[in-house]
Amino acid sequence: MQRKAFKAGETIFKTGDKSDLAYVIVVGGVDISVQGEAGEVKIASLEPGEVFGEMGLIDAGPRSADAHANQYTVCAGYDGDELLDLLDNDPGEAVVFIKTLIRRLREANRSLTAGKS
Repeated sequence: MQRKAFKAGETIFKTGDKSDLAYVIVVGGVDISVQGEAGEVKIASLEPGEVFGEMGLIDAGPRSADAHANQYTVCAGYDGDELLDLLDNDPGEAVVFIKTLIRRLREANRSLTAGKS
C-alpha cells in the first residue's frame, strides 16, 4: 500500500490509462467523470472511506472514467496483489468493497431506467 496526495483539481487518472492502483480515500474527495456527447459528465463525488479505480484491477481493463481530486486529497493506493490480499485477509474490508460495487451497480441501473416506464 502506498499513500498518495493530490492537490485540488489534480488528475488522478484519465479514461484509457492503465489500471495500476485501486484507491481508498483517506482525506478529501474525488470526482469521477466520463465524456458524454455534450462534454464531461460527473457521475460520482466520493468521500473518505470510499473506493475507486478498482474495476481495472479486477478485469485487467483500462480506466473507464476520469478521476480528479476536488480538494486536497490523500488516498491509500493498492496494486492488484495488495488488493486481493486485503480482500482475502480482511473480511471487513471485503464487505466495504462489495458494498461499494453493489451501490454503484444500483446507481447505474437507476440511471439507465430513469424516465422509462
